[in-house]
Amino acid sequence: IYGCQILLQKEHAIPVRHFAKESAPPALKGDEMLKNIFVEVKNKFETAIGILKKEKITIDPEDP
Repeated sequence: IYGCQILLQKEHAIPVRHFAKESAPPALKGDEMLKNIFVEVKNKFETAIGILKKEKITIDPEDP
């Protein structure tokens, strides 16, 4: 979206342009990298929990 306006200051007319920003900024390379790492860790965690449930292994916090 584009808009235009003219500001009048004493004897000068100054054109001013307005541009609407996008709803979301583009993802940065670092953000995308962190997201991928998080998804990978999440998938590994879910796999490990699935194996523990399948094998009916319980982790006892009282057992050293």
